[in-house]
Amino acid sequence: KYQVCRLRSWCEKMLCDQISVEKVCSILCQAHLFDAGQLEEACLHFIKDNSSKVLVTAGFGELGKNWPQVMLKVSLFLSGIPEAHATAAIQAQQPSGSKRKRVDDRD
Repeated sequence: KYQVCRLRSWCEKMLCDQISVEKVCSILCQAHLFDAGQLEEACLHFIKDNSSKVLVTAGFGELGKNWPQVMLKVSLFLSGIPEAHATAAIQAQQPSGSKRKRVDDRD
């Protein structure tokens, strides 16, 4: 009815045009957060094609510190390893135990 999927796809395409050496890591993190597969894929290809410039930026350095899941995706992509073959590494990054309780959920 509201064509939200179509709007989302259009937005991803527009954001793909904004990818640059300075912005790619930030855009990739947002794509990861919002599960924007098309945009994430475009960012990963951009990083691979421009690795000598992207890998020396502060934004890329922050990925390892603040976004370990995204850094793992980048590492797997640059190595040519499909995520489906890296389930052990991906699962190792997941929080242990069951659901974590929010701090403000006090009884």
